[in-house]
Amino acid sequence: MTTGILHVKVWGFWDVEEAKAYLDEFRQKASTLLHLGKPWYVLADIADFPPQKPDVSPYVGQTMAYAVEHDMRRAANLVHSALSKMQISRLSASMGLPEYSFFTSEADAIAWLLKG
Repeated sequence: MTTGILHVKVWGFWDVEEAKAYLDEFRQKASTLLHLGKPWYVLADIADFPPQKPDVSPYVGQTMAYAVEHDMRRAANLVHSALSKMQISRLSASMGLPEYSFFTSEADAIAWLLKG
């Protein structure tokens, strides 16, 4: 995490309890980067994260809101399907993420994160 990149990997279908646990863990891990006082970024591997039930999506959105409120610079998403890309793109836009993009290569995603 010395690069200021918070690595996130999500997969499978969640229930509300799993979504709450993810939100708590995201906040905890992001806070360690915030204490460094440097720009921070998110690299999210969502390749195996299908669209979620309506009661789960708000928790995913809250992680994005937390990131925006705490000055995250960019978010790169690793995807393999157009459906995952559409879901996260819609949420990212509605949450007002400053800059986000989608990649199939982790190396390309990291290069993009760190160039800005």
